[in-house]
Amino acid sequence: VLCGGGVRGMSTVQERKGIYTLPLSVVSAAIWDKYDGHGLVKDVLVLGRTVDEAGRMHSRRLLTMMGNPPAIFKPFFGTRPFYLLEEVTVDLPANRMEVQVVNMSFTSFIESSSTSVYTPCDNDGNRTDYTITVRTSASIRGGGWAGAGMARKLEEFVSGRLMGNVKEGEKVLMKWAEGASE
Repeated sequence: VLCGGGVRGMSTVQERKGIYTLPLSVVSAAIWDKYDGHGLVKDVLVLGRTVDEAGRMHSRRLLTMMGNPPAIFKPFFGTRPFYLLEEVTVDLPANRMEVQVVNMSFTSFIESSSTSVYTPCDNDGNRTDYTITVRTSASIRGGGWAGAGMARKLEEFVSGRLMGNVKEGEKVLMKWAEGASE
């Protein structure tokens, strides 16, 4: 229960592991371009790019997204754009790339984030292992137990939508890689 009579659902955490049949260099290049032609991404604003003393490249981008949520959630989301902050770290000496994405909209009742880690496969440098972890936590003001149920449904919806985006991102990345190799 939150101050002011709100109810917070239990956090939902989902993880997906997989292997791309591409080297890390191709996967990382595809990730930089994955939003071109993406149906939900309407704008990408680069907030900054730096290289630190250890040679790691850091990038921050603000993504403007448009989606059409199910009718039950329209009172929460409407059809207005929402924003995500993406922070990417590419560590070439360690052969590792990490992508963190945080929801910047609707934070008064839903917190969501994802962390993706990409590394070369231990036994095959031409393949890339990845782990993507999605976390969501919702709060509904008032509503008692019904509010807790709604918070849980909202968490499950957002988490499921994010994992669906992960699957779609995998397809986009593979399509980009196929086009780049032609």
